[in-house]
Amino acid sequence: MLSRDRLFLKSANQSDLSIFSGINISGYLTAESGVGQAARGYVTALKMCGQELALLDFSAYVPSRREDYTLNNFSLDNPHPTNLVCINAQELPNFL
Repeated sequence: MLSRDRLFLKSANQSDLSIFSGINISGYLTAESGVGQAARGYVTALKMCGQELALLDFSAYVPSRREDYTLNNFSLDNPHPTNLVCINAQELPNFL
């Protein structure tokens, strides 16, 4: 019996993700919060699918600790045409 994570990866690897030429992921990437954990989960899943990613950390705008160093190599640019934004709704004006 496959675990839920392995089942997800099996179906994700069979999906056609070639429509994406890369994804910019912006969010609370170093924040120790639920939204930060979700963003890191998206990064992990998309990397396992072979996606090229640009990571933009927006953690300076949250009051929670910002000491999760799971990810690195952050970008200052949005080089890809697709964006995944993982922030709280009230921070959207600061983000834009």
